[in-house]
Amino acid sequence: MLEDFVELIFEIIFEGVFDAATSKKAPAWLRVLLIIIIAAVCGGLFLLFFIIGMKTQDNELIFLAFLILFIEIAALIYFYKKIKK
Repeated sequence: MLEDFVELIFEIIFEGVFDAATSKKAPAWLRVLLIIIIAAVCGGLFLLFFIIGMKTQDNELIFLAFLILFIEIAALIYFYKKIKK
């Protein structure tokens, strides 16, 4: 029950932030701020998985952490190009 609630809240927040960050109607400064928020959350997930993976010597978690980092960098490049247009 609690897991569904948390998932719903995060889905609404991330979907709303993502939609607003890619909207042409929002001012550029707001889109940049929202992208920074998304990057901070993804960076926190990267650090969380990386630290836990290092402590438990779990290579899958370390791989997942770097996969998140790679996706975050690719998304930032995509958003940067989209905002510049």
